[in-house]
Amino acid sequence: MTRLIYHPIEASTTVSPIDEAIMDMVTSKPIKIACPYLARTPLQRMIDQSAKWQLLTDIEELLRSQGQSDREWFVQFLTNNKNHVRHCRRLHAKVIVAQPQALVGSANFTLSGLNRRAEMSVLLSDQKSVDELETWFDDLWSHCSQIEVEAIANFADSIPDRPSTDSEPASLSLPAGPQINATLKPVTTMRDGRWTEEAYLALVAEKWPHLLDSHIELVESLKEIGATRFSGNGPKEATYHAILPNSDTDMLWIYAHGPIYARWGKLQEPAVTRYQELWGNLIDTSRPDGSAKNDGCNLDGGIENVEADRIVQTILAMQETVNPKAAKLSEDERRTLAVNFLESNKGREFTPVEIRSRTGVPKAVVFKLLDEVPGVVIREKGGKRFYSYDV
Repeated sequence: MTRLIYHPIEASTTVSPIDEAIMDMVTSKPIKIACPYLARTPLQRMIDQSAKWQLLTDIEELLRSQGQSDREWFVQFLTNNKNHVRHCRRLHAKVIVAQPQALVGSANFTLSGLNRRAEMSVLLSDQKSVDELETWFDDLWSHCSQIEVEAIANFADSIPDRPSTDSEPASLSLPAGPQINATLKPVTTMRDGRWTEEAYLALVAEKWPHLLDSHIELVESLKEIGATRFSGNGPKEATYHAILPNSDTDMLWIYAHGPIYARWGKLQEPAVTRYQELWGNLIDTSRPDGSAKNDGCNLDGGIENVEADRIVQTILAMQETVNPKAAKLSEDERRTLAVNFLESNKGREFTPVEIRSRTGVPKAVVFKLLDEVPGVVIREKGGKRFYSYDV
């Protein structure tokens, strides 16, 4: 049996028929994926739902197509899953084999390919065709390169960042035709009763795709200073917490559907007053996230209004307020704290912000130390400086 899968023009804002077909066919099945261009959320969803998996992709094109943050995620993904992935240069096919079905089509397994482009796919159920596709995949797999982790990392580092622009690209002054804006099929995936980062972002992509970029930016910014903790037990209350680094003090609850709840229930005066002063006019007293709560309030406009950089700077400022111990240390004592950080983190990359957040040592002392201590190596990456220490 053969079935065509595409977006109906008269109902372009429904759940993506292509994604729905994929999720239905891969659940609890061994799957074989061939695709040159992928996005982390669609790929992670397929893997999470499957029994086991293999992936053929053009790693060069895959990494070139990503922004800095997603490229780093894929390098780590490939490193962690090197036995499940092979490099197939100039691959252009988009295929999923999940016996007894297979899908062949034009759509890459990206959010735009599944949700926003006029794509066509064919779902195959006749055994002869499915078996033939699986044989094609297995033959290609046997002739393709196994992953070399160091080569992938070096290649990723050589890719220039894609230019960014705040303006829309130029387009022809002709009618655009039907506008497709579908959503991913809802799939709930949790680990041990709590949301993982991947499952949390997948839920955002499914239900609130217009918020996805803002969520990713905030997650990555908070991870850089060690201030994320994922939590939540149900799809309507999926949250993660922004915490004071190296503590269990949660300062913000970020909800998948957009609200940000600033929480001061674990703080004592004068830290509560300081926290409220830092947020200033962003404190939204008219929507306190439940009339019975008095341990915090919503921030006006939520994730669509509050910039990630302001959140990071507020968390760091509160860490200095709550744990002022480092401010009272002598310069030699501060230096010792930072040197201990270097010693305990040999061989891995870090940023000055991470040293500051984990030790409480002021930024000026951190930079002075990094300039003076032998064995500190600087690497430019994506417009940022990363440091490593190996003596």
